[in-house]
Order: sequence, then C-alpha cells, then structure tokens
Amino acid sequence: MGNISMVTEKGTIQCVCGGNVILKSTVPNHEIAGVKPLLWKDLLGATIDGCPSRNPCRVVTAINSAGTESNVGSVNETYLLRTDGFKSNQGRAIILKNPGQENSKISSTPTIENEVVNPEPTPIGNEKKAKERKTKEKYQLFFLRKSQLSYKPLRPTRAFRKASELYKVTDIVETKSIYSHTHSYLYITQEGKTLEYKIFSKGTIYAENLLEIFFQDTDDKTITDYIPIYKDSSIDISYSNIKLENKKDISKLKKLTLKPNIPDNKNSFYIKDEESINRDIIFEDMIKQVKYKPLKNDKIHKVICIIEDILGEIEDMYDDYHTSFKLAYAHNIGKINEIQKQNVYPY
Repeated sequence: MGNISMVTEKGTIQCVCGGNVILKSTVPNHEIAGVKPLLWKDLLGATIDGCPSRNPCRVVTAINSAGTESNVGSVNETYLLRTDGFKSNQGRAIILKNPGQENSKISSTPTIENEVVNPEPTPIGNEKKAKERKTKEKYQLFFLRKSQLSYKPLRPTRAFRKASELYKVTDIVETKSIYSHTHSYLYITQEGKTLEYKIFSKGTIYAENLLEIFFQDTDDKTITDYIPIYKDSSIDISYSNIKLENKKDISKLKKLTLKPNIPDNKNSFYIKDEESINRDIIFEDMIKQVKYKPLKNDKIHKVICIIEDILGEIEDMYDDYHTSFKLAYAHNIGKINEIQKQNVYPY
C-alpha cells in the first residue's frame, strides 16, 4: 500500500532523477514534534532543486489524490501520505524517500480493493521455520521485466483507484485518473514442485524500485524480499496477472527456464549486491556494470531474472502517454478556452 505516515517539512521527496523537492507546508496550526505536516496540494508547484538530468526537473507539475486518504483531513484538505501519480514538469515520477516522521500514521480506509494490496499475516510458527530455512539458501532470485528499451521491477498487486489529478502549468487543471485492479503472481517450478508467490509493493505506484517489491508464499504466508532457492536443479519461472489453481494452466504460461548454477548471462545473471541495481528504471549499460562473476567462497549467489510482461509494457506506454497528454492539455488550456469563447454561436 505504500507509506501511511504523514509527510512533514523534514521529509525527503525527490524527482526520480535525484533532485530534491522543496517542502513547504500551508497548514496553519498543526505540528508533529514541532514540524508542520504537508497537505497533498502543497506539492503542486513545489520547486525541484538539483535535478542532475540534462533536461532537469524544475517543478512538481502534477499531483494525484492517490497520495492521500479521505479519512485524514485538515478542515477541507487532506494530508500528504504518498506521491503516487505525482509528476515533474518533465513528466517524471516524484518519489517519497522519507516522510520525516514515523509517529503519526493514517491507515487507508478499509475496502475490498485495499485489502488485496496487503499481505496476509504470517503465522509465528512459519516465521521460525523461514529463519531456519534461510541458513540453507543457495540462491536469491530478484526480478526485472522488459519495458521497451529498458527494464523495470515486476508489476505488483494493485488496488482499483479512481483518483483526481491536478496539473499546473499556468492555471490549475483538474482531471480524473483510473488505476486498474491488478493481481500479480510468480510460479516457481523445480523438480516437479510448484510454489506460488503473490507480489506486493511498498513503493510509489508505477515507479517502484527493485527492493520495494516483495513476495509472499501463498502456502505458508512467509514474506521475503526475493525468492529463495535451495537446490542447483533447473527452475521454470512464470508470471501471471491472475491466480491459477491448475498445474496444466500454469504450464501453459510463458516461462523463463533458469539453471541457477549456470545462468545464461542474458535473461539471468549474477550480481554482487542488489543495492547496485535498486532503481525503478534500469538501462542496458547498468546491466553490464552490475553483472558479477561469483567467487568460490561466496555462500549465497544473487541472481537477476528478466521476464517478459507484454501487458506491463502496454501499461508503461499508457502511463507515459497519459502524462504527456495531460501536461500538454494543462499547458494549452488557456488557448483552448479562448478558442471556445470565440466560436460560441448564439441560438
């Protein structure tokens, strides 16, 4: 579901390139440990400082009501919790790095949609067993998916949301946005046994970093930041946006076949440290830089697996085009209104 702590002026919010958003609250009389919290609308028009891109992000141009909750309010306004759907003037994602405090939290309104994005509680006995199994791990699998000329983390389970968007270029323009309900599962088959993992996210929607994706074994409910593998034998990996019960249906999915002790160095390869590739968008030159040849004394091998997700690529394109269209619309709304006035015919 992402962050539930109210964001304050001491928080850290950046464009995806690394520039810092200047945080200034308009809340008149509310403080958390001596620091003002931000309303979600406080980010619209906020300055971005130090963006390292050649075409730098200068200002937050679009915000989205997915970044707040209706049950957390200040008179007629609601507080900032997340930056889902927020964009810079370059159409790039705005990322919440640190809310600035952890004491004042607001849970989302309980709904069927919100339930699906939260993992089930792990039984205490299963947590202990998972800790015991961890000592036997030989491989840790992390996942990327192809996205046109780049790579992104797997699409997680997402709740349906109808959100309001505000764009500001000259005037403020309000539009609507729909986030579709998406289920997300990985099927890992090794030596005839198939395990199902449900995929979740603790990051910004459509801009999750690799390590913001996590997995829950749907059998024993244990949660991990990777898929643990204990044997050298071949593995079939399949991704699905629906839950499958029948092994025959699972076998029909497009699969990546991995030999964990001999990755093919194209769709699967070793890395030394998962932090080195912890991005929301990864390009080919970074892939080349992080590939790693294991040493004999390495106890655990970390493997990046690249899978195909055609629906994910379509979703990426839609998000890009959606943002470009809305920014262009906001930029030209004055001219559009002027032309409409000039062409009004009396009846």
